[in-house]
Amino acid sequence: MKKLILLLISLGLAAFADANLQIIEDSSSYKYIKISKNDTNRMYCENGNFGNIIYSQNKEITVTPVNKNAYIKLKEIITTRNDAIIERKVNSFDREIYIECDGVVFSLYLVPTKDLRAQTIVFKSKKEKKDNQNAKVYEKEKSSDYDTITNNLIKYVFNNSTPTGYEISFIGKKIADFQELSLYHSKSYNGHKYVVHEYIINAKEPLILSEKMFIKFVENPLKISLSKLDIKKEEAIKMIVISNNNPSKITYDKKMVNFINSKTELEKKEPAKELPKLQTKQVKKEVGQKTSRSKEIIDKYLKQYGK
Repeated sequence: MKKLILLLISLGLAAFADANLQIIEDSSSYKYIKISKNDTNRMYCENGNFGNIIYSQNKEITVTPVNKNAYIKLKEIITTRNDAIIERKVNSFDREIYIECDGVVFSLYLVPTKDLRAQTIVFKSKKEKKDNQNAKVYEKEKSSDYDTITNNLIKYVFNNSTPTGYEISFIGKKIADFQELSLYHSKSYNGHKYVVHEYIINAKEPLILSEKMFIKFVENPLKISLSKLDIKKEEAIKMIVISNNNPSKITYDKKMVNFINSKTELEKKEPAKELPKLQTKQVKKEVGQKTSRSKEIIDKYLKQYGK
């Protein structure tokens, strides 16, 4: 009987503890969180420390961060008259707050709730899990040669499977639309070193394709593979493109423009050592013998670069 009572007490305490514990998963959307209107509430960053905590000063709230913990208390508004306290109250409007935990920003609406005990709010960031997963993918990519890993990635996506450790993103963007075909960017699979892009080609007439035809329409391709080369009218096929995960975002044309501009600037600062004879004669003719100083300059110039 005594053991049964102790068990019931422990279960009651556990239920009580769970009632005062709220867990917030990594999310980009707003979360409504009930907090105690009168007690001090605690926030806990599970996988790291708190960073920036942003809220308006008129929200009648105080937040005190201490490493992995942060403490929230609603301000009490005191109304006085002739130095006498007329009223003490805590306003019940929602407080909007942005909290950074382990590099991830959470957007919250804090809802003050009467007769609610102090709450503990735990922030769970998926960053650690993702980093560990990326580390495993990186080790796998590093231990395999380029052709093996890229060929396996292409097989996975052709078979509608997500490569192990890769995250899928749905794109759904039209890239090109011609009289003969249309090209859609369907999905992307992001790994540590590589990104696998899935494109859909819809044929508007019978076509014979090659991978080279699509190089200009995809970004930083390392390898391109078509599921079929000879396609019929109104047939849809897949095209898989593998690229680096962190490529240089500057295009070849932009690189060339930058190179030409920098070369032009350099030539302005450092004139060429060799001056064509036509130019030296023209300089001498135009400047002439206006002043002895100008003659000295011309003679020195021609002596340096040759007549």
